Amino acid sequence: MQSAEARSTGATVRWILAGASTFAAACGGGGGGGGSAPPATLSFNAAGATVAEGAGALDVQVVLHTTQAATAQPASVTVGDRGTGSAVSGSDYAAFAPQVVSFPAGSLDGDVRSVTLTR
Repeated sequence: MQSAEARSTGATVRWILAGASTFAAACGGGGGGGGSAPPATLSFNAAGATVAEGAGALDVQVVLHTTQAATAQPASVTVGDRGTGSAVSGSDYAAFAPQVVSFPAGSLDGDVRSVTLTR
């Protein structure tokens, strides 16, 4: 699992990518390849961000990385609140329910999808 965080006036919110096995399976990875790399992976666009108090929403970007010309299968991953930061969900920022980020078949290396964290 990959994680990232946002900071605002001393408070921290951490989020995670979960369900990478779903992504590998959707792309045809994970079977009998003798340890070869999956055809595609996902990451956050940045390891962290700083948000000014009262600044409003923050877009959390998920990036597709692939060596294929285009993905053959659709894929998805869940972005969730890790719950380990010093910011308080529902008080310092709006509660962040897990959100599914989807990449359709035919997606290209570098394609980006966003979820929004609101204050």
